[in-house]
Amino acid sequence: MVSSLERYAQGNYDDAVKQVIGAKSVRPIVKDFRKNAGAWIDGAPAPERAQRIAVVGAMSLELMAATFNQHVDDYSESRVLIEWACERFRQLPPSEVERWFHLAAIALAQGAGDKKFIDGNGRRFNFLDKHAEHPTERFPREVRFRLAIATANPEAQQIATWLLPPGYMVDPAVTMIEHQFERQLLDSSLQMLMELFDDPVVSTEARLRSGVLRFLRGDTTVAGTDLEHAEQAKDPVIRHVAHLMLGTIADQAGDASEALRHYRLAYETVPAATASVALASRLFRSGAAEEAAAVLRAFDAAVPPADPWELYGQRDFRSFTVFRHEMRKALAGVLMRPLPAEPPAAQGPATPLNLTQSRAATTGMRLPVLVQSDGEPVTDLKAADFRLIDSGVLQDILAVDTETRALDVTVVAQETTQAKSGKFQALDAEIAAVAKALTPADRLTVMLVGRDPRPFTPPGTRDLVKESYIEQRCVPVYDTLARALITPPSLGRHRVVILLTGSEGTGGFLSTGPAAEIARRASAQLYVARIEPAAGRRGHYIAEAVCPRVSMDFSKDREVRLRLAQQGLWENDQRRRLVEIAESTGGREIRPAIFRESTIAPLRDMLDEIRASYLLRYTPQGVPASGWHPITVKVTKPGSYDIRVRTGYER
Repeated sequence: MVSSLERYAQGNYDDAVKQVIGAKSVRPIVKDFRKNAGAWIDGAPAPERAQRIAVVGAMSLELMAATFNQHVDDYSESRVLIEWACERFRQLPPSEVERWFHLAAIALAQGAGDKKFIDGNGRRFNFLDKHAEHPTERFPREVRFRLAIATANPEAQQIATWLLPPGYMVDPAVTMIEHQFERQLLDSSLQMLMELFDDPVVSTEARLRSGVLRFLRGDTTVAGTDLEHAEQAKDPVIRHVAHLMLGTIADQAGDASEALRHYRLAYETVPAATASVALASRLFRSGAAEEAAAVLRAFDAAVPPADPWELYGQRDFRSFTVFRHEMRKALAGVLMRPLPAEPPAAQGPATPLNLTQSRAATTGMRLPVLVQSDGEPVTDLKAADFRLIDSGVLQDILAVDTETRALDVTVVAQETTQAKSGKFQALDAEIAAVAKALTPADRLTVMLVGRDPRPFTPPGTRDLVKESYIEQRCVPVYDTLARALITPPSLGRHRVVILLTGSEGTGGFLSTGPAAEIARRASAQLYVARIEPAAGRRGHYIAEAVCPRVSMDFSKDREVRLRLAQQGLWENDQRRRLVEIAESTGGREIRPAIFRESTIAPLRDMLDEIRASYLLRYTPQGVPASGWHPITVKVTKPGSYDIRVRTGYER
C-alpha cells in the first residue's frame, strides 16, 4: 500500500492504482487503505505531512473512479474513503489539489446519480451528509459547487422534447405528487439557477438548465430566452444541447426551416447520435429523404463522440477526466515534479453538412400487398383483380409484380433485456433466429438501441451483459427505429425492419408522433416483437443516466388513462402504439414475443408473408401534391380475402 502511494507521488498514476488494487475490487481494500495510508501520513515529518495528505486524497479519488468498472457495492464503499480523505484535507488550508479533488468526486457522484453525496438527500445510497457543502464553505469563489447543489434535484437533470406529466419531474420514482408541492419545488430549483445567471463561469449552463426545465413545465417563451443565452456558450456541449432544444421549440411551432437550422448547428458542434437523428428525422419529415440518409451515412462513418443529450442528467460526469487531470497537475506542483501529460483532446466538431433541402416529387408508387384466404397466401391474382383507391381517387394499376425479391432486413434491438430471474441477457439468440430465417440473397444488419446505434452485421463484439451491470443507459427506441426506417433499401430489394423491444423506450429525442410520421413516409415494412420488459435494474449498475420515459408523454388521447393507470396498463398502452405504427406500414405484431431456436415459426411465417406479397405499381393521379394519402385496396375477384397493406403514405 505504501509503495503504491509513493509510486503515485512519483507520477505513475495508473500503475499505482493497479498496484493498490491488484486483482481485487476496491471494496475489500478500503479498510486496509485507510489504516496504512493514515499511518503513512502520520509517520511523515511535519513539513511533508501536507504533501502526503494531498497524495492520499488524490489516490482516494482514483479508487472511487476505479469502481465505475466494478460493482455498485464497491462504489458505495469508495464514498466513505472520499469523506475520510476530506476530513484530512480540512486539517490544512484550502489548496488547488483539494479543490480539484472535490470537483472530480462530485462529478463521479453526479454520474452515479448519488444525490446523497451531493446534498444529503436521495434514496439510492446511504451515509454521508451534504458533502458538496464542505468545498462550498472552503472555496466560496468556486461557483461550480453551488451549481452542483442547484442541479442535485431530479427536475434539473431531466431533458425531453415533450412535456413531462405532473409530479414526474420532481420525483421520477413516483408517478404523482400533490401539484402545489410540485410547483414549490420547481420554483425553488429555478430560483437557485437564476441566482447563477450573472456568474461568468456557469451562467450559460444555469441558463440551459433553466430553459430546459421551463420547457418541460410548458413555459416555452421564457425557455426560449434562456436557451438563446445558452447557445452563446463557449462550451460546445452547452451550445449543442441549447440548439437541440431551440430546434425542438421551432419544430413544435411548425417552423421547419428554423428547426433544421438549429439541428444542423447542434450536429456540427458535436456530431453525436441524438443530433444526427434530430437533423435526419426533420429532413425526412420535410420530404428531403436523400439528405436525411446522407446525414445518417456521415454519422455511421465515424466513431460517435459521447452524446451530450444522454449525459445531460449526469452533469459534470463528462468533465471528470479534465478535473482529475487538473488535480494531478496541482499535485505535481505541490511535489515539485514535472507536470503530467495532457489528456487526449475531445473530438472536434463534425465537418459542416452542406445539404440543400429538396422535396422529391413522388412520380411512381410500389405498394406491397399481402392477400390471404383461410390463412394461406393467394398467389394467382392479376392487375385486373385489384381495386386501388388513393386519397379517395381510383387509380390505374400499371403492373403487379409477384417475383421473389431479396430482402434488406434490419433488426432494431435493445442492447440487453432482463429475464424474470433478474439476470441480464443479450438478444443474441433472437437475432440469430432472424438470420436463420433469411435466404443467402437477403441482407441482415443490426442496430442496438443504446449508446452506439450504428448498424453492424452480426455477431457483435461487445460484452453487452457486462456493460449492463456497470452502467444504466437510456433506451431511445424511437430514435433508433427512425434511423432504420429512414435508411433507404438497396436497388431491387424490399426493406424490412424488425423491432425487438420491451417498451417505447426511455430518454430518447423522438416521441411517438414524429416516429409515426417517419414510418408513414418510409418505404420499409415494420414488424414489432415485444420482449420481456426490463425491470428491477436498480442496484446493479453504477453510472446512472437520467432517462425520462417516452411512455409518459401525456398527449391528450392518453392523459386520462395514464393518470390512473398501473404499470401493466402502461405496458399495454405502449404495445398498442407500437403495433399501430407497424400496421401503418403494412407490417404487424409478431407473437410469441421472444424468439428462441425452438419457437422460430412465427418469424418464418412473417418473412414468408413478405415474399408472397404482391407489388402494385401505379402513378398517383388526381391526388394532392402533399400531405397524408390514405390507401384502400380491395380484391374484385369473387371470394373471401384478408388484405394487409399500409394505411397510406406521406408526400
